[in-house]
Amino acid sequence: MNFTKSMSETEKEIMEYIWSLNKPLSSSELLNYFNSKGKDWKIQTLSTFLKRLVEKGILQSEQKGRSHYYTHKITFEQYESLQAKSFLNNMYNGSIKNFLSALYNEKIEKDDIDELKNWINKM
Repeated sequence: MNFTKSMSETEKEIMEYIWSLNKPLSSSELLNYFNSKGKDWKIQTLSTFLKRLVEKGILQSEQKGRSHYYTHKITFEQYESLQAKSFLNNMYNGSIKNFLSALYNEKIEKDDIDELKNWINKM
């Protein structure tokens, strides 16, 4: 699965809808929903987005008869975690310390340090 590339805004919109329903949806159901929201997509346009999401390992497709049904392969929380880890690895060599240092170029407040310590101790 390729999680180094994040989703486009349209891919996110599609996945948010799929995640919200948490059930298999046919491409025609998806097309009807998004067109009712003003998208004016053709089936080829939607199919391109769905294919990209399948290739990224976020979505899975199953053919039933003449229709394709799509369900999420990972949850939103899993995707969010994988994206955060990818960002940390790509930008800060996997170092939380380096990430926090970039956020706080100045001294970190004692309350923030205490909160981080409590969070780490709970792990």
